[in-house]
Amino acid sequence: MDKSKSFQLFILSFIIIGLTFLIATFWDMLELGANKIPLAISMTITFGISIAGVILGITELKKAKEKKKWIGVIGNMLVLLLFIFMIIFSLKK
Repeated sequence: MDKSKSFQLFILSFIIIGLTFLIATFWDMLELGANKIPLAISMTITFGISIAGVILGITELKKAKEKKKWIGVIGNMLVLLLFIFMIIFSLKK
């Protein structure tokens, strides 16, 4: 069975986002201080993975249209929309 790279990248970005939110929740309890650069770096990496997932997914869809490839492309696009909404929300505050 051929594994869809876009679906794998979607799952990877979803895991990184989940771990980032988990660490951010307990950031003060872990006494990691005011330096939140690691959280920003992990979200930036996830943003790059999502862009790569969309690009790979589009090229995979041109070859063969399978359900997993559509899920990967749509999932990565939803992650990108999440980032856009987060940026808009942070700029309004």
